[in-house]
Amino acid sequence: MQQAIVNANLSPILPLSSVPTFSSANQFRPIEAYVALNLDNWQISFGYQNYYWGPDYGSSLMFSNNAPSEPMLKFGRVVPYEMPEFLKWLGEVRNTAFVGALTSYYWLRGPSPAFPVYGNPYQTLSPLPYTWGDKLALKMTQNLEIGVSLSVVWAAHGRPATLQTWLHTFNTNGNAQRLDPGKRYTGFNFSYRLPKLRNWATFYADGMANDEPNPIAYYRQSAWNAGLYFPRIPGSPNMDLRIEGIYTNVPNYPGVGPYYANARYAQGYTNYWQIMGSWVGRQGDGIQAWSTYWFSPRNKIQFGYRRQYVDPVFLGGGGLNDFSATVDWLYKRDIQLSSTVQYERWKFPLLSPVPKNNVSASFQIMFWPVHGTSEGKDDRIGH
Repeated sequence: MQQAIVNANLSPILPLSSVPTFSSANQFRPIEAYVALNLDNWQISFGYQNYYWGPDYGSSLMFSNNAPSEPMLKFGRVVPYEMPEFLKWLGEVRNTAFVGALTSYYWLRGPSPAFPVYGNPYQTLSPLPYTWGDKLALKMTQNLEIGVSLSVVWAAHGRPATLQTWLHTFNTNGNAQRLDPGKRYTGFNFSYRLPKLRNWATFYADGMANDEPNPIAYYRQSAWNAGLYFPRIPGSPNMDLRIEGIYTNVPNYPGVGPYYANARYAQGYTNYWQIMGSWVGRQGDGIQAWSTYWFSPRNKIQFGYRRQYVDPVFLGGGGLNDFSATVDWLYKRDIQLSSTVQYERWKFPLLSPVPKNNVSASFQIMFWPVHGTSEGKDDRIGH
């Protein structure tokens, strides 16, 4: 299995010790822990922060919560702003930019064309690779929202993170340079409430291009995640439905599993060995669906389904199906109860020649503290 994995991870291949092993562990790791300061409707924050770029509910191609958060400095707009008069057609504008560090990166390849391998499984790279990204979100009308984004992995061994190396990430030449500009992804997304069905249906899509200026001009070579959301179902106004389809298995794309992989950044687009983008992974297709019944704004039950398929050309392929049910219930105004159960069936021949099943369950209790206001009324914090 290890040999198959390193053979699939571009060339020159890494040593077998580069394949991570996962055993039972009991360790403390922050999910999110940061400090923030608001200045004139702009926010500056630093620490471990999750980021989720895209209108999709189940995943985001560029950044999602699939991998643990990385330490980062983030700068973003709190309240939307408007452009000058001649650009008012852009609508309400938000902008978010960040710089982060991949603190669990062990493997790198040197410059083109030889790409010599650097690293070992016991010590992280020094200096570390960094990430930076920027997203511009435009609410052009009440029915149309558009976003454009950029994500870059840069620096690391032989290329420290400096202003000069950061400016080089804007270089328009390809990656076959002796001084590599970094691993660059561009993104485009939109959300549109359909004409004559404004209150009934919303169509949205999230696209990501691999080393291309944008996924619109190169839509055939890009990965896409699209969905339809029905906030109410005819005959059942308390029920909604959401369906999404996603793929990184781009037809006729050169190479095997090109998305989330890179010749120089040999560990790929990962943090703690988990892909920072979508769960669909490399050379994958997927579909997800959810239906929620709302008893009240706080009380609901949701049923979900997910299917993943990996093309056999990538590590022998495989797939999974899972079904889930989640209940959220507010009890006596200050206690929130949440419970989830999920059944999964998967088959990846490289891992097991026969299908495997598993069941997972979780239960969560959240307490919302209350305090008296000056008028003698209770006001729930964060409400």
